[in-house]
Amino acid sequence: MYDQDSYPVAQKPRPRRRRGWVAGLLILVALIALFAWGANRRPKTYHKVGVYDLHMEVNALASFMGADDDMLFDRGIMPCLTGFCVREDAFVFTLHDWETGKPRWQVPTAVPYADPKKTQIAWTEEYHAAVSPDGHIFVAVSSDNDNLHVQTWRDGAAQGDLEIPLPPLLPPGFVGMPSSKQLDEVVDLRAAVTDAGRCFLILGWKLSPMPSRAFVIEGDRIVARYAGAEAIRQFSPDGMAMLFSSGKLARVAIEGKTLRFTDPLKLPIMDGVLLGAGGTAVTRDGTIYRLAGQPVTAKGFTCDTITANGRYAILYKDKVTRTVDLQTGSSWEIAVPQENDGGDATTDGRHILASFSGKPGGLTGLLRNMVGAQNHFIVLCERPGRQRAWMRIDRLQPTSWWPSPDGRAVAFTTFDKCLLYRW
Repeated sequence: MYDQDSYPVAQKPRPRRRRGWVAGLLILVALIALFAWGANRRPKTYHKVGVYDLHMEVNALASFMGADDDMLFDRGIMPCLTGFCVREDAFVFTLHDWETGKPRWQVPTAVPYADPKKTQIAWTEEYHAAVSPDGHIFVAVSSDNDNLHVQTWRDGAAQGDLEIPLPPLLPPGFVGMPSSKQLDEVVDLRAAVTDAGRCFLILGWKLSPMPSRAFVIEGDRIVARYAGAEAIRQFSPDGMAMLFSSGKLARVAIEGKTLRFTDPLKLPIMDGVLLGAGGTAVTRDGTIYRLAGQPVTAKGFTCDTITANGRYAILYKDKVTRTVDLQTGSSWEIAVPQENDGGDATTDGRHILASFSGKPGGLTGLLRNMVGAQNHFIVLCERPGRQRAWMRIDRLQPTSWWPSPDGRAVAFTTFDKCLLYRW
């Protein structure tokens, strides 16, 4: 006999199956994570969120000055930080949210009116509107025979309604009906508004010896005025600088109640000039001008657009699309696979929404090529060049398109609709 307590019996070891299950589970989790990572790296496709009515107006001034210089009236839309402002009716404007497309605010503006029977007529049906870059401030300017009406809203709530007497266009003692040439004198009625709510209003006309005028308005009061022989063409998004029709770029200064201009800089090229923030301007040939500093030219490039806040510009040539910080000059770029059509940058400069086109293939493509048709695409790239989303857009037949600040949405315009897509 033996003492069991002194001589314990060794038990047979159990098979270690748990280790195999754990290893398999880890492998499965790793495969799922790898698949999710790959799916996340794969470019997404934009899908439709909403469709909205769009009132398009071919503005003679916009055609003269360049379509991108008057987007709200020539394109019917103004992209902002908080949404995209759509001209849904001739005198009704709505700011839609970038994410959902729902209205954030809507404003009905005054209808311009002038009586053609009056002899001292200076304006007929002049009208303009502007949105601040952040989308919170909206300004509409309309006219009658005697006054300009300047209306201001903040997030859809009325903030002010100001009347400015109009100078008579016809000479004193004029009798009879004004001629069509005299009625066509007015060439410029424009408004711009900053995020701080400061509105700049420009008045100018063609043949009259009367000086061009400008006003700086805050709410329901005029804080500064300008009257001079040189007509003002446009103000920068931040209200820091302006451009004269003569091609002179100058810094804005307010002395007392007088609007003055300092540090003038003559631009040798006036074709397609766009004003940026911080006293910068970029011309159609891709040259960046600064009130402080030397101009910088991107040889061979063409400037397509600048962001609503005036911070970044999109330049392109051949298959390269480049975004440039107008103040620092830093840039990054991508290459598109086919014919480059330019693009847009997001307001933080982090994304490029590039567009390109190419000839379609196959039998259908052969037939489409016979009528000059092309496949048109947009692709969203995140710095330093990662593709995030894409979409074929030739079937929409858009007239313009604008990315949201984060690039996740794009607003398209057609002849009578605005379409919102997201990924």
